[in-house]
Amino acid sequence: MLEVIQNLRQGEGFLPSSCARTKRILCLNGGWYFLTRESTTPLGPYDSKEEVEQIAADFVAFASVANGEMTSRCYEHLAKAG
Repeated sequence: MLEVIQNLRQGEGFLPSSCARTKRILCLNGGWYFLTRESTTPLGPYDSKEEVEQIAADFVAFASVANGEMTSRCYEHLAKAG
């Protein structure tokens, strides 16, 4: 279901061989979802891959600058919206 990738994030010098990342965008039963580090429950469904990619990117950008409480509140809102 999830495709393993070996991409480095900005600032990472290496990715240990024991560490694997997965793509966080997936299609289930015709709906598009994304996963976050905060939960293993997919958020969605969204109508298209493009829409869910934009929403996931917005969430990651927000989470990178928000404090933990605000990130949790945003996640809760997205979980209810799906």
